Amino acid sequence: MPRVAIENIGPIEHAQFDLVPGVTVIEGAPGVGKSTALETINFVVNGQKSSRITKRDGASRGLAEVDGKVVRVSKTMRSEGELSIEGLGDFSIASLHNPPFKTAETRDAHRIKALAVIAGAAIKPESFYHLLGGKADFRDIVPSRAFETDDPVEMTSRIKGAIEEECRRVEKLERTEQERAQAQLELVEGVDLDTVYNEASLQRGLEDAIREHSRTKEKRETWLKTQKAAEQARARLAELPPGKSVAEAEETHRAACKVQLDAQELVDDLAGKLRDAKHALTLAENKALAAYEMLSVAKSEVSLRGELDAAIEAASGATETTEDEVDDASQSVGDARNAVKAGMQVRQAIEAQEKAQTHLDKAKEHRDHAEKLRIAAAGTFDVLSESIAKIEDCPLRVRLDEENVPQLVCATDRSEHEPFESLSDGERLDVIMGIATRHNRLIPMSQAQFGELAPSLRTKLHELAQKHGAYIITAQATDGELRGRLYEPEALKATAAE
Repeated sequence: MPRVAIENIGPIEHAQFDLVPGVTVIEGAPGVGKSTALETINFVVNGQKSSRITKRDGASRGLAEVDGKVVRVSKTMRSEGELSIEGLGDFSIASLHNPPFKTAETRDAHRIKALAVIAGAAIKPESFYHLLGGKADFRDIVPSRAFETDDPVEMTSRIKGAIEEECRRVEKLERTEQERAQAQLELVEGVDLDTVYNEASLQRGLEDAIREHSRTKEKRETWLKTQKAAEQARARLAELPPGKSVAEAEETHRAACKVQLDAQELVDDLAGKLRDAKHALTLAENKALAAYEMLSVAKSEVSLRGELDAAIEAASGATETTEDEVDDASQSVGDARNAVKAGMQVRQAIEAQEKAQTHLDKAKEHRDHAEKLRIAAAGTFDVLSESIAKIEDCPLRVRLDEENVPQLVCATDRSEHEPFESLSDGERLDVIMGIATRHNRLIPMSQAQFGELAPSLRTKLHELAQKHGAYIITAQATDGELRGRLYEPEALKATAAE
């Protein structure tokens, strides 16, 4: 069994006693060193140094031994040997039972920290890597300063806060992508996407319509010119006097020529009749000239009539191009232009749809990422809870309450997740003692803490320590010298007294 020996420390000159499973009470009159003995044992076992751990006045050195581990105290402290008994570090049954803080939130945070220490689970960054898919992604989101604390609740809260901040950033990106998608979809509103929108095809249709319009307009103008020429020809024809035909003029010309020949013969035959012949010749020449002029006029008239008849015939044979046809061709051009414009709107609408879908896809990615981050943030305290779950038979877990505050809970007959804070003092102590009293574990407990417990709870603490092979050491004021004894339950005392 573990042995405790203290020499020349504080007011203690010499004290020695053995520890057995259960509660060991250090007794003695005030000032004999009960508190010093507890603090010395706590220092040897858990390394918690107190200003009271000094050598006794007048002694060259002090010595404290617990289960083979020795601490020598002079001007400095030196440790030798190793413990086979297990300590609980900063653990305090009383402070875990009812920590001296005002709010339930702070009390639970203190308890969670104590439980993490009992579990021996130092919260490290790698404990949380799996929440975000690995180290790289985790380090991208959670700053290293989140781990600059030894408080597991504070550390977990920082990690959770960093993940939630990233979640808010991603959600903002999601909203931005949704807004961009909506802006693109608004461009699509009112556009008939079934309309032909091929740009090359619509452009060819417009060009064809423009060419057809030009041809129709030219045909109209040509037809109008022929009609105008025919009208002018008819007017000119109406103005011309009736004239001889060419044949008549030619006949007249031949007759005149014959007369001329006859006259010449007459001149030749009748020299004497020269004057008359010359006069006749002059008359014949004049007639011949007049006949020639008539022939020329007749030819001109015939030519003019031919031209005018041709103009009239051309007008009568021309296909009429109406103003309505020109208007129809112009309307076709307008329709083609509108089709080109509508096609451009459809193309823009389709492009807007594609952009909107891209933004929606990105929004979904951000939404899915944000959901994973929310799950990861909620899972941060699961890591802490899992570390506490490593304590054998520990019924306590960490859970976020409705206000997202970490809360210590346990399963009871009343609820699967009943807040530990809401349990009665006896129920809380029952849970705590079940956690603390494990085999080969030594737990120093101050005289004040032990004195605050009801007799029934002291007895239960003693029985649990015996059951699990744990050592609880405390103090109690009595008369006499410093000594140690196994705790005697009040019921046994009463029975012995009877």
